[in-house]
Amino acid sequence: MNRVYCLLVCLFCACQVSLCKELDEKVLFEELDQLLAQQQELTQEKERKIKIIKEGLSVPSITLEQEYAINNRLYDEYLAFKYDSAYKYVNRNFIIAKRLNNKKLYTECTFNLVHILSVAGLFDHAYVLIDSIDVRKLSGQDLQDYYQTYSDLVLFSTEFSVGTDFYSDNLSKILFYRKKLRESILDKNSLSAACNQADLLAWNGEDRKALTVLQKYVENHPDLDGRAYSIVYSTMAFFYSKVGDRQMRKKCLLLSAISDVKCCIRENTSIRELASVLFGGSLKLPMYYLHILDNQAHCTLIGTSNTLTFSRISSGSSIP
Repeated sequence: MNRVYCLLVCLFCACQVSLCKELDEKVLFEELDQLLAQQQELTQEKERKIKIIKEGLSVPSITLEQEYAINNRLYDEYLAFKYDSAYKYVNRNFIIAKRLNNKKLYTECTFNLVHILSVAGLFDHAYVLIDSIDVRKLSGQDLQDYYQTYSDLVLFSTEFSVGTDFYSDNLSKILFYRKKLRESILDKNSLSAACNQADLLAWNGEDRKALTVLQKYVENHPDLDGRAYSIVYSTMAFFYSKVGDRQMRKKCLLLSAISDVKCCIRENTSIRELASVLFGGSLKLPMYYLHILDNQAHCTLIGTSNTLTFSRISSGSSIP
């Protein structure tokens, strides 16, 4: 890894909301361009990490419990990288949980499988699966995960009902599950709590308050990184667009896109939206679209993105 790249990574880690307005847009574009130029190296590093994890599956006399844990790690690594591989390992865990007759593991991998089916647009299968769980028997983290998974499923499927007679009912369902999620969240200072609170505030038209919630969370969690970082800044970019702050919207999209490329996240939401913002006015546009097309060629994820929010759907704004 060369010195320039190391400096870029250090700059990225230092970017917080409190400094966001002071960041030079030109510097952020340069950082994104440098990371795009090194995408092949970043992808190879990601694949090396995955290969090391996979080696654990070759250990003689590995138990089903151990295989389940390794598969879970592989699911997490592949989730926003290669959909078909993520599906493979969560489906394997679904089988393992049944063989072990372990209700806790079965519930956990059911939520993961519902999620991966949701983002693939396989909503009928996802609903059948999650409706097989008796919510009355859930408590603690399982109950929180149930409402998070169910609200996300309804959210994703609602995107495809815009303009139909089902749209209004679906919005009501999302609101119902978002409120249930708010009640069930164990850690009120968690990212899940912050995102859900911001979404509900924005649903009520309080976009600036929603921004404040996410800003405070990022300021209090300087170690935030990876996919969570990408999602938070992409969501903030949407809220900034709603309040009419184009400059901050673009900077948040840049920060989210930088995180996506750095972490080999192939959902491409932010860089796709950034390309839309730049359309017709930047020489960088072809490079960004080439990045999107290249990722689509390597990732079979066909569904909606996790950066969808209740307020984004209810406002009639879909991802570009």
